[in-house]
Amino acid sequence: MRNLTGHYSWIRLIILGILGMYIIYNIPFITNISLDSESWQSLFTLQDGLDVPILRSLLLALVQAIFLVFFSLLITILLFQINLLSSESKYLGILLIPVVLGNVSVAFLFKLLLLDSYWAFTSPFSKFLSLTYIQFWQYGSLFIYLFWLNQQTITQSTWDYAHAVKLNDYEKIKDILIPKQRNLSLLLFIVAFIFCYYEDCKMQFIFKASRGTDTELVNQWLIRTYQSDTLLNANIAFSYLSQAAFYVLIVALIILILSLFILRKFIVFWTKQRSTFNSKLLPPIWMSRLVCILLLFWVITPIAFGFYTQRVSLQLNIRALMPTLALTTIAALLSTILAVFFSMMSRLAWQKILSNFNFSSMFFLVTLFSLILVPPITLLVLGCKWM
Repeated sequence: MRNLTGHYSWIRLIILGILGMYIIYNIPFITNISLDSESWQSLFTLQDGLDVPILRSLLLALVQAIFLVFFSLLITILLFQINLLSSESKYLGILLIPVVLGNVSVAFLFKLLLLDSYWAFTSPFSKFLSLTYIQFWQYGSLFIYLFWLNQQTITQSTWDYAHAVKLNDYEKIKDILIPKQRNLSLLLFIVAFIFCYYEDCKMQFIFKASRGTDTELVNQWLIRTYQSDTLLNANIAFSYLSQAAFYVLIVALIILILSLFILRKFIVFWTKQRSTFNSKLLPPIWMSRLVCILLLFWVITPIAFGFYTQRVSLQLNIRALMPTLALTTIAALLSTILAVFFSMMSRLAWQKILSNFNFSSMFFLVTLFSLILVPPITLLVLGCKWM
């Protein structure tokens, strides 16, 4: 036991060392943060202030995160009859393709799909609605797959008991499926909120977000103001960026924690309610198979269309792309190895905390996720500062 305790201590030191390196990397950002009230007011008193972009980003991130989690969970329930041993299950891995493609590839793909579209660009509402669909295609497909995998962990004895006590479909969803998915739903809500809050590539590349069209999000505002300020003075530009980024981070963290608290309370409240609602809600086997087929076509069709429209470009010399592809592959591989190592070591170092998704583990995960709430432009500029 002492040897195990000693090993866990070393693992914790390694994890804390990795986190310490990340904090050290952010020292230039931290040291440029000022708590002076005049510095804070300057972010909002200017005509081109931060207030509108941050409110727009918060509202969009909350709506998209809730939409992604809710509809992914709803579609997962429609896949109720598809289990791990079924022939259809081996094709569900295709749902991982959109998120693996990455933001730039997805942005380019839907740029092609929307070239002849008029409605998607008519107003800020249509642009944000189109962006929500693209986000659902990229991240919702991943969420569906994760929800479905988690759904498979419900034991057969649980379903036998539900059948023995004659639970109807609504009660099975409310008392078995939703409680099983509650913790994963909250975790995926955090992920979706962060991805949507700092959305930049798709909004800029496809919809040309700008202040004049009322579509500028907080990340675009940070990039634009930093680029304009660097024309005057690079140090002042970084100081102003640090001040704005800190405010953006704090507001996002507060809203995220409040949203998690409200969502968790709502799910617990709903699952505890008694209801005489009795209707056949769980799908038959044919419907689950149909939904599975439609999901696969929904994922594959945009990619197939992109390859079809760009078939001439594919004939170009691929060797010109090899250096870039090689560097990207190496960077992705190293990042993946580090992420897997960090996850495994964290699970071993804090077994009691991470054994279940409860208040303690939620606090632990929110603390970790708060580290990646630092705006991407800030991390990019920090790299130049350290060079």
